[in-house]
Amino acid sequence: MKKFIKRITTYCAVLFTIVLAVNFCYIKMTAEDSAMNVPEGIQICNFGSSHGQRGFNYEDFKGKYTCSNFGLSSQSLVYDYRILQHYRDKLLPGAVVFIDASYFSFFGKPEVQGNDFASKNKRYYKFLPPEMIMQYDVKTYIYVNYLPCLSAEGLASFIKVLLKIDNGSRVFRDNFNCYDEGWNIVTTPHDSEIDAPYAYDRHIAKRLDEHGRRLRRQESFEAIYGMIDLCLKLGTRPILVTVPYTHDYTDFIKQNDPEFFGDFYAVIDEIKRNTGIEYYDYGFDERFRNDYSLFINSDHMNREGARIFTNTLLREVLSIDIH
Repeated sequence: MKKFIKRITTYCAVLFTIVLAVNFCYIKMTAEDSAMNVPEGIQICNFGSSHGQRGFNYEDFKGKYTCSNFGLSSQSLVYDYRILQHYRDKLLPGAVVFIDASYFSFFGKPEVQGNDFASKNKRYYKFLPPEMIMQYDVKTYIYVNYLPCLSAEGLASFIKVLLKIDNGSRVFRDNFNCYDEGWNIVTTPHDSEIDAPYAYDRHIAKRLDEHGRRLRRQESFEAIYGMIDLCLKLGTRPILVTVPYTHDYTDFIKQNDPEFFGDFYAVIDEIKRNTGIEYYDYGFDERFRNDYSLFINSDHMNREGARIFTNTLLREVLSIDIH
């Protein structure tokens, strides 16, 4: 019996050591991907969902300005606000803060009711304090930060990283960009046209109630007003901006939801009226919307597109020209 117990104990110890080693390796291998790497003394930054993440590329401004891209895929204004609060001391007085106004930003059910909320929410355990994480859970914190491979999702991700077969999904950050390997893709007219209905369904159609009425997401309004107020208190300059989309995307919205843009711009006008914030709309800009070489799909820019757009935005809004 003693030999049996000793053998079981040895097996458990070996298994425990292997699990710890695998988790340690995975954490080390993905540390760069998930870290914010936020610099000190930020002069220009942006927030937003994947549209902000992929719409801003500051690489031409390295050595000239301290910039940071805080965008993340499917990131809500609520988390934009919380990230701004957490990193507020990194911003210099007079810094410019671009707030991405994507078409879905202000509409939909509360974020916590989304089917993908739990999986999206996990990423914030890596860089936000507990009080800033929605529905914070200690068990989730331990799994995410110390034992990620104990979940099926984490183990699958580790295998992909190990075999180097997930370069299209892993996100990398530096002080100027948030990107993945797929950021260099160039779309085609055919692919963009096919993607537009999918993007419309994801961003617009799913944000209606059972009667087809558009849902205003109250938490988003509270967040945007909170961001603007905090920026002003910090002595920074908040600017609302809608990044470019292809004409396939905006045309499909017009054809299938004729009232959408009236509702969206009514919200923008309301925010401008209540706060005096500047707003710049590049969603229909002819310099971008017909140029497929600047996009990876119907509604996201690629690396070159983001570089050109960012240069254009800083030149036209901030009178900054790198040339």
